[in-house]
Amino acid sequence: MTAPRIIHCIGDSHVAFFSGSNSTWIENGEDRAWECFRAYHLGPVLAYNLPSTNTTTKGREKLFYLLDNHITPGSWVMTVFGEIDCRAHLLKQAEKKQLPIEDVTAACVQRYFSVVQEIESRDYHVIVYNSIPSLPLHGDEQTGQANCYPVYRSQAERNEAVQAFNFQMCELCSEHGIKFLNTYDKIVDATGRPNGDLYCDEIHLGQKAMPFTFDALKEMFGDWEFDRNAKPNVPLATENKTSYNKHGNAISRMRSKLANVGEAIHPRSLQAIIRGSSSEELKAIRRSLRPVPPTTEAQIRVLSEVCSKYRCKNYVETQCDDGDRLDAFSKTLARCFSIESRMDAYLSACLRFEGVDGATVVHRKVASGMEGILSELTERTLFFLLDNEHSLPEASAPIEYLLSQLCHYSSAGHCIVINHAGRFGRSRNLPSLRVLRKLVQPHFSGWEIRDNLIIITP
Repeated sequence: MTAPRIIHCIGDSHVAFFSGSNSTWIENGEDRAWECFRAYHLGPVLAYNLPSTNTTTKGREKLFYLLDNHITPGSWVMTVFGEIDCRAHLLKQAEKKQLPIEDVTAACVQRYFSVVQEIESRDYHVIVYNSIPSLPLHGDEQTGQANCYPVYRSQAERNEAVQAFNFQMCELCSEHGIKFLNTYDKIVDATGRPNGDLYCDEIHLGQKAMPFTFDALKEMFGDWEFDRNAKPNVPLATENKTSYNKHGNAISRMRSKLANVGEAIHPRSLQAIIRGSSSEELKAIRRSLRPVPPTTEAQIRVLSEVCSKYRCKNYVETQCDDGDRLDAFSKTLARCFSIESRMDAYLSACLRFEGVDGATVVHRKVASGMEGILSELTERTLFFLLDNEHSLPEASAPIEYLLSQLCHYSSAGHCIVINHAGRFGRSRNLPSLRVLRKLVQPHFSGWEIRDNLIIITP
């Protein structure tokens, strides 16, 4: 069997490891660290749910849409699922059903493997990646959250589930001639405890663990040196390679601190301190003082008003979210674009808008996606820029840069609406409203803040 030139890694957030990242941001462009991998994050998809349709994450639908539309049959595909099951679900089910963990794990593995066989039946070469060992997490020995990650039972019990999962999957793969990539033993010591230095956070492996992966792949494909395709001089995706912020991080941090001070000395906060309120209550009061982001309904209402008043012909947004905005405008405007940098959100949007005329979802970083679209649009267009509150920094571009792009095309009479005006000047990543207004004034005459949205018009 011919060794792969590229392996397409598809799965949950652990696929970020294969893009050379020490974060969950995935880079598949020219800046990626490893030429031999492409990584595709489908969201927090459970291995157990892969055979089922209409699950919360729509993992099955995303997986096969990706294969059908973006990966050529005959390619090598690596499936990366199971860590979430082992960390948060299998032990819970074993306890609930009063079954040995091996029995519950076997049911999960059988369901997962049935999908692996489906992929193989579509003429793909498949590698199954192991579930990695679990670190000690805050919340061990109890049910609940470990920081931002769901966790159940102790580290030792979770790793018992991981080992059962890997053993059973390895057996199935061997029985059916499918390759299984296992680095578990390289990540743990003689006592079975994982080396925390190999991780980039509480659950994800960092690039220090990549040599073990290459060793396993070399053993699997002895006729190809994987690391010859590496680009070690390319910085990892976690490094901020390009900064468009001209106003200085120190000023942004100062504004953020001043906003926090304002919350701390607000009469409601001071009254709570006098009452002897708990720290949790004080945090809740301070959160309640912050500007509330506009709802999707409010966004659509204001956008529709601007669109109607200025007779916009097209619509462009910098994040798809649930797709409701794109759905609303694709019914009335000629061309509608959503620039979505997150693969899981992109696939969700593609599934929703498949076959919908006029709705185009673009999987690009915001800055490069905007550049490509702007050159195509000659008629007046309505742009909706999100404040990137929920985006990874590597995926987004500072709002000043996006506005400067749009200012170059102001002669077309475009309209701009920016989300969540109340965050500007409060967050360290967002400039003040005064800075934004000064930037657009030479190019746009209209400036209004309504329903917590910034409205910029010709």
